[in-house]
Amino acid sequence: MVKKLIVLCFLAGCAHTPEQQPVIKLQVDNTKMERFKKCRGLFYTNYPEEIKQEEWHNCMQGKDNE
Repeated sequence: MVKKLIVLCFLAGCAHTPEQQPVIKLQVDNTKMERFKKCRGLFYTNYPEEIKQEEWHNCMQGKDNE
């Protein structure tokens, strides 16, 4: 019985709760978000393989010709 109590105390002493991790919030400036919304409106599709990667990239880089 004493042995079980010692083992229990040992295990309880070794156990610890992980510290709560801080919440990381991504900060995206308004110009990038507006550009993303514009490109999403132009190139969005339900099928990712149909997205034209080069056009999407150029749009997100601000190289699109309207």
